[in-house]
Amino acid sequence: MIGLKHHPLSYEKLLLLGEVCQLKSDMRLLDLSCGDGYMLVEWAKRYGIVGVGVDITEDQIADARQYAYEQDVENRLNFVACDPLDYPQTHHEFDVVTCLGHLTLDLDQTLALMQTALGMRTQMLVIGQLYWKELPDAQIIQALDKTELRTLDTMLAHFETQGWQLVEMVLANQDELDRYESSRWMTISDQLKERQRDIRLYQSLKQSQRNYLTYGRRYLGWGAFILRPLHALQDVALPDQHDRPVGVEFSQDMLWVRLADGRVIGNPLVWFPWLMNTEQREDYLFTAAGIEWVSLGKRLTVRQLLNGDVLLE
Repeated sequence: MIGLKHHPLSYEKLLLLGEVCQLKSDMRLLDLSCGDGYMLVEWAKRYGIVGVGVDITEDQIADARQYAYEQDVENRLNFVACDPLDYPQTHHEFDVVTCLGHLTLDLDQTLALMQTALGMRTQMLVIGQLYWKELPDAQIIQALDKTELRTLDTMLAHFETQGWQLVEMVLANQDELDRYESSRWMTISDQLKERQRDIRLYQSLKQSQRNYLTYGRRYLGWGAFILRPLHALQDVALPDQHDRPVGVEFSQDMLWVRLADGRVIGNPLVWFPWLMNTEQREDYLFTAAGIEWVSLGKRLTVRQLLNGDVLLE
């Protein structure tokens, strides 16, 4: 089994993360800073996803390709050796974009980069982030060199200011964090065997250990945060909970929408000619404000249906 190098989550937590993301067969995933590809391979085996993993380290990508081959999912996954900052493009149509590893960007820049590769369908981001369990004083923040971190409550608010809704999270426990941190000490210790006179590397190891054991274990947490866009809620007034749509039916010339309180709204299909395609119109999602047809790039709000608005385009 390939070791987990890019994040502290255990095998069980990785599977849980896939479950809360509601992964399904043939969903398209992009994993930035994928490391040895362990997560994508395990998700391809368990959930049948297809995906692309990107990492700047060629040795990691070689390991990922080998592991995918050993697990018989090489036909479902593609691993690319390049800078993850250069890979996402606006023509990409991924259902889920993940980044549990480290990028040389701040949180907002990372979210913007990941969003570039999202398609119109599921539109979900999974981002790994350190956070403050409790906010330390300035001296400790400086010692840990983590001036950009937030507490969970301020992170929630910040996600929303960037247009994202936090829908789930999977947090590493203390044992997972300890194992992840101390495994890095072992790596440096192995390097010191070959570089015995590297005083700077030795001092770096001692400082890292001291900071983590003195401050990090108390104040630092790590989580994978699952986000969905708030765009469906923008520019519309949210209806009352009783006005929430729960069902859609089509007759020969009518659109019928059932609301949570039992009411049924009927509107002529000629008012929405883009719904005449009988195949694409079945591909819809309910939002807090109405219905979104993801493959058509169209949406109707409950307010528009109640008002009898005509939307020809």
